[in-house]
Amino acid sequence: MKNVYDKKIKKEFKGIYYEELDQSPNPTETRIIFKNNKKLKVFLDFWKKISDNNDNFLTYYCGVYFGTSMKHANMDLCAVDYKTEFTKYGRIFHQNRILNYFGDTTKDKKNFR
Repeated sequence: MKNVYDKKIKKEFKGIYYEELDQSPNPTETRIIFKNNKKLKVFLDFWKKISDNNDNFLTYYCGVYFGTSMKHANMDLCAVDYKTEFTKYGRIFHQNRILNYFGDTTKDKKNFR
């Protein structure tokens, strides 16, 4: 399976790959927040170049695209913990359970839509 992904990455990054991309973060793709600034445009432009190289719509793990586009745009990665204010409002319904921002089961239905 690794060979399939290696070929895919080589195809999608053809003409836009450079060595520093090897240092890209691999963030979890389920909880991404972007600041709307000039770096976001650079991020989106790079992601579009990757997408333009992909003609079969089978994508690799989203974290690869997030990470390489973040690296290219010189974005900073920050951590979120239980003390971060907005996390108390995050709720998701999954398999008959309500989860908080961190995926912990909660009985709190407040702020769930």
